[in-house]
Amino acid sequence: MPAKKGLAAITIKADANLRAIFGKPSLKPTELMKGLSDYANKNKLKTKGAGKGLAALRVKTDANLKAIYGNKPEIKWFDLMKGMWAYIDRNKLR
Repeated sequence: MPAKKGLAAITIKADANLRAIFGKPSLKPTELMKGLSDYANKNKLKTKGAGKGLAALRVKTDANLKAIYGNKPEIKWFDLMKGMWAYIDRNKLR
């Protein structure tokens, strides 16, 4: 079997903050956006800002998200993954 390449080769070790959101001890990068979206839907954190489509979508931060993204009251939809990868790299979780 050939060696895995790209995102398939990465495993993210979930710390306590990531476990609070995803509920798993380890994650694949492909699970991050789906897990964040599911978490935002489950906790009714999605809101609409100015603009159209996904550019207007925002996610309010609760205590679990503030542990990852800081004390921002909300995050733009397109900035979710940028902030998540910054947190993962800052804490050396991959």
